[in-house]
Amino acid sequence: MWLYRALDKVFPTSYAAKLVLVAVVGVLLPPLAVMSFVLVEMGLNGLRTREFILYVTASAIGLSFLIPGMIALAEPVGTMGDVMQTMQKRRVFTPMPSDHRDGLGLMMSSSNEVAVSIGARLDPRVMQERTDALTGLLDGAGFEAALMRAGVGTLLRVTLDDLPAIRERYGDVVADGLVARSGRVIRGAVRKDDIVGRLGDDIFAVWLKGAGRIVSRHVAERICEQVQLKTEMDPPGVTCSVGLAVRGKGEPIDVVHGRAEGAQEQAQARGNYVEIAHLS
Repeated sequence: MWLYRALDKVFPTSYAAKLVLVAVVGVLLPPLAVMSFVLVEMGLNGLRTREFILYVTASAIGLSFLIPGMIALAEPVGTMGDVMQTMQKRRVFTPMPSDHRDGLGLMMSSSNEVAVSIGARLDPRVMQERTDALTGLLDGAGFEAALMRAGVGTLLRVTLDDLPAIRERYGDVVADGLVARSGRVIRGAVRKDDIVGRLGDDIFAVWLKGAGRIVSRHVAERICEQVQLKTEMDPPGVTCSVGLAVRGKGEPIDVVHGRAEGAQEQAQARGNYVEIAHLS
């Protein structure tokens, strides 16, 4: 910590500046040491040698890459600080990425958990930005952010059967129309406070708050019926398959995702089917 404390006196408000200074010093010290040695041993003529010029040039190129890289690596730290300050002042927060597994990634994930635990709410502006243009539903990032405060409930993964083949045969306009219409049907088939998102071209996800196995199965079956009914009026129509996973007590949400995805794949193999995942 002594080095950090010393640098903090020079750059009290910028962690990135501390990193850059350490990087610059680390890169420049060797060339300066070599230059001093060459001057002592060979004089100014030594600085004109091809080897020395190449060495200095390579060091300069390395430094030009190193400084932007260090600044980029420091960016998550600054963002995390901004998030925590906003959360402290306004009780709202912008979710940090939670899919990184190094030390900094775990800190970002922990920041999200702290925000949720103290009752901070998601910044509405974030959710407005994380919407799918075609369906108006949350996109993948928005859906994951909304799930951060999920408690008891069930995750549904809804796949539109054979959409890639439909897209290839009938074209993007027809396929996109089916996706948009299916999104509206799915949103209308669940409660207002349930969370609905589009995770991929043919994949939707629904979080049914507080719902258990029986209710969730009925909702999934209703979604399948309604999607088929509302799209068959405009050929070629489409069916869907649903994999659902009831969240176990204390179960991490990424594990629920994995179980739901496995059930979805089994349902999709049968076509127009609802598969319920078993607790792991």
